[in-house]
Amino acid sequence: MSETTNSPLHLPPVHGFSEKRLQQHHHSFDRAVHDLQGRLKRLVARKVAVKRNPLIVAASREEKRLASLSDLRLSQEVAGLRQRLKRDRSMGQQAMGAGLAVLREVGRRTIGIRAHDVQLIGAQIVTNGKIAEMATGEGKTLVAAIAAGWQALTGMRVHVVTVNDYLAARDAEKLAPFFKFIGFEVGLVTGDTERADRARQYQRSICYCTNKELAFDYLRQRVRMGQQVTDLHSRVGAFVEGERGRTRQTIPGLQFAIIDEADSILVDEARTPLLLSEGKEDYLTADVIANIMAFASGLEVGRDAVPDPRAWTVRISNSVNSRLEEKFRKISRGPLSIPLLREDLLNQALMALHLYHLGEHYLVQDGKVAIVDEYTGRVLPDRSWRSGLHQMVEYKEGCELTRARVTAASMTYQRFFRRYKKLSGMTGTASEVARELWNVYSLEVEVVPTNRPIRRRRVADRIFLTDEKKWRAVTKIVRQLHEKGVPVLIGCRTVADSMAASSCLAEAGLRHSLLNAEESENEAGIVAVAGRLGQITVATNMAGRGTDILLGDKVPELGGLHVIMTERHDARRIDRQLEGRCGRQGDPGCFMALMSLEDRLLHQIRPAPLRWSCRALARLVPNTFGKHLIRLGQSGLEREHARIRTQLLKTDQGRNDLLAFAGLPE
Repeated sequence: MSETTNSPLHLPPVHGFSEKRLQQHHHSFDRAVHDLQGRLKRLVARKVAVKRNPLIVAASREEKRLASLSDLRLSQEVAGLRQRLKRDRSMGQQAMGAGLAVLREVGRRTIGIRAHDVQLIGAQIVTNGKIAEMATGEGKTLVAAIAAGWQALTGMRVHVVTVNDYLAARDAEKLAPFFKFIGFEVGLVTGDTERADRARQYQRSICYCTNKELAFDYLRQRVRMGQQVTDLHSRVGAFVEGERGRTRQTIPGLQFAIIDEADSILVDEARTPLLLSEGKEDYLTADVIANIMAFASGLEVGRDAVPDPRAWTVRISNSVNSRLEEKFRKISRGPLSIPLLREDLLNQALMALHLYHLGEHYLVQDGKVAIVDEYTGRVLPDRSWRSGLHQMVEYKEGCELTRARVTAASMTYQRFFRRYKKLSGMTGTASEVARELWNVYSLEVEVVPTNRPIRRRRVADRIFLTDEKKWRAVTKIVRQLHEKGVPVLIGCRTVADSMAASSCLAEAGLRHSLLNAEESENEAGIVAVAGRLGQITVATNMAGRGTDILLGDKVPELGGLHVIMTERHDARRIDRQLEGRCGRQGDPGCFMALMSLEDRLLHQIRPAPLRWSCRALARLVPNTFGKHLIRLGQSGLEREHARIRTQLLKTDQGRNDLLAFAGLPE
């Protein structure tokens, strides 16, 4: 029992957890104006000028003087900058340019990298709480470091958020000398970080982490802080402990976040809510899973059950519900005896059978179902689908069934990141979603020009009638390039596609490296040699985010890295990420897309008669109409995903408002 004290009541700091509300307009005119504003943000994501930029002029003027200083004098310059920032964070262009010049000189001395002018502009954009769109290879890692160092000098605690553990650990280690010189020790939180050590890492002024670890640590903290407790007396008692109550916070407030690959985290991954599971669900027994899966397997696809990948659901005919009731009406106990729960389980079973596919959405590793992140191509450890879906996929694949878990807390990425006092980010592809970033997060996008002119060559798309013909053409082109010594990167959307490409190359006698969720042990080594003479690499999106492929000797004379895309992704932004693997920092490169009329994007075209008509026309002249047909399917999927994200956020916000009366905001 704790001792009674006269400590004041300590509540969580409001500024650390307050949330920017979703824009709500009650009048049609207000909604129209707000939507127009978002559209304009999308259309006029402005490109920042570099020449005669006051910030760059000031930084260049200071650079020579700073280079002549000793390390001790440079440390004094950093200390002076810290004092100025603590007095006034809102510096003018020239004053900020002089301050960024100090950090540029620190970077040159500590990690051997001098920030280009465009990187200083990117750091300014990020520091001002906006999204900086910078092309692949333009040095976003250093931009994030300069912006994080600047904000830390003002006294704010900074989270640098990236998409995977590898990038977080790499950047934290690489930039540690830079941060140490300006007076900060870097924190790092990955999936391997022990629970007991996480609070210490988050306490540091600058912490590198992944979006998933950060968000789930936040949810765990909210549960521990009593947000799930309805009894007011218990909630107040948790805070009356004074200092002890404060030390229970793993994350001491959400102050400033820099989101690397911002479109991936803030847009793509925002389609899926964050669910914190604890304990075991007892009602979903093996018998329940087996019975509902057996019933679902007996339904005729196309007549009883119609999968709709675009809406991510399976529609059932009117007769199915009556057959379902007839099948299980004698059961008096359990979930199959409750009509609503029974129908929900059937829907989950049909999704497991017809929408979730091996090699695309999950893998089977060591007899267990492992979820694959569709945007990064990586396995998500210790993650499972909810409401029995995970167990149904296990049953489908013949794996031992795990116990379903109870959802203890949930939140969307949109609501989580809006709780930061200040939010910013970087990515190579943000212009396409500038409207959504503004409407949801109040984030503007500014496009930073490249340091050197882009020399990438783009070959016209080629469309084939079947996948077989496509893979045959891919193999032929790769052989021709390989004989010349040109390095080739073959980009595949799914693990299954990468395995198919690997099989075709192996049959042709072409030695290659394979990088996907199943073959990821030597990721850094594979990426490091992908640009060397004669190298062939087959990869999913694992090689598409946060990594630069350096060209080997004699490769620039051969035209640089040649990237072949074998299927378009869910969004044009992801296609652009793959294209950006070549032609970085003024290097030569070549990009081409080889696709077929059997690609899954064609199934996204609605209504079905339009899809059939377009396909028939595309078969006559595939290269002319086929590429437009695939683009049409991709555009439809982009709109559908945007609708899902908007609906998810509104539902989550509405649920939060309702549960707030019971003291359950999450």
